Amino acid sequence: MLSLHSPAFAVDGCLLPNNIVYRSATLFNHLGLETFQRGGLQTALSANNCSWTPKTGSACYVCATITGLACSDMASVGIRSTNFQMVQCNLDNYTFALSAAAGLCGMLIIRKQHRKK
Repeated sequence: MLSLHSPAFAVDGCLLPNNIVYRSATLFNHLGLETFQRGGLQTALSANNCSWTPKTGSACYVCATITGLACSDMASVGIRSTNFQMVQCNLDNYTFALSAAAGLCGMLIIRKQHRKK
């Protein structure tokens, strides 16, 4: 199983099960409560990536307001990290297509060289 991992882009925030990292801290975050604002900065998992890493961490909360006061009813529990990175999908899913394309190119090159003789 071949998997590529790109360390170039890392984000800090709270990852929810919907694969979005919420990055805007609330006012209570400065008190150590690990709360983030739902309407603030967010980074969604892009189409050519399969998941985020790390997948474990301390608990954090995404709240509806910037102050974090509405966390009791509307909070979503997520995973807190200062270094979330996107993981690219496995290339194993494309093995047949890549092999077929390489084989076809090889056959065309051999055929072209055979005609020159």
